[in-house]
Amino acid sequence: MRRLEQELRRQLSPLGRYQLSRIRKVALQDLSTITRQITGLLPLRVAASLKEGIARTGNLDYQATRILMDVSTLTQVERLNACQKEPETVTWIETHIRTGDVFYDVGANVGAYSFVADAVTGGLARIFAFEPGSTTYAALAQNIFLNDCHQRIVPLPLALSDYTGLRMFHYSSIVPGAASHVMPDVNMRLTSETQMRSQYVLSCRIDDLVSQFGMPVPNLMKIDVDGSEMAVIQGAIQVFRGSILRSLLVEVDEQAPQTRELVQMLEGFGFDLASRHHHVGSNCVANYIFVRRNT
Repeated sequence: MRRLEQELRRQLSPLGRYQLSRIRKVALQDLSTITRQITGLLPLRVAASLKEGIARTGNLDYQATRILMDVSTLTQVERLNACQKEPETVTWIETHIRTGDVFYDVGANVGAYSFVADAVTGGLARIFAFEPGSTTYAALAQNIFLNDCHQRIVPLPLALSDYTGLRMFHYSSIVPGAASHVMPDVNMRLTSETQMRSQYVLSCRIDDLVSQFGMPVPNLMKIDVDGSEMAVIQGAIQVFRGSILRSLLVEVDEQAPQTRELVQMLEGFGFDLASRHHHVGSNCVANYIFVRRNT
């Protein structure tokens, strides 16, 4: 069945593949609902034992090597298609990362692109994967152990921003692998459900991590923080003014007013906007790739 699905995906257009994934998601959600209802009838010990016994892993869709990922939730299953979803991110990593580099994966989620960076360098890069969401961080840590990367990929449960200290973090969902969480510096209206799923996390400026905790300055940086990208950059002014950071990829909402300011700020630091890549199914969310001039 999986081979048939892969063949069908190859024959479809990007929009067709996106629509197929949506249909598959709805079908799996219906099956998941039935399974939860049946499991709810079981004694607690039996249900817990059953859950432990059916722990599954899947392969990330990175063709160059095998990368294992925990798939305890439907959202984590969808993360297995990270390379297909953002081929430009994979190409950017393969093009720009070098042996011995330091890579900051800001908003790492379950770590897909951290593992790609590790694979491309043959394990000879230092990778710091930042993920403040508690359940997703746990999945990230599990994936690092699954791939025996614990000495090369460092998971950090920090929310990088323009402020160092405790900060309220609003969850869109507490399911491992979920995204679209909200930091208070983002001008977004919160639902009552989102406000209920809030907790304090440790926020930190990148410049403080470097100056106070001795972390190495990154050569490459990926920023995917669902609206807080400007705060991340404003917390790393010294890093961006230096010459060590060669390139970065930033996910932006082109309709957000701060996106133009972000581009202008990075250009002022000596970076050129090399390319932009819209997400499949979206007219406004895109990955912007910046490269330092004369590198």
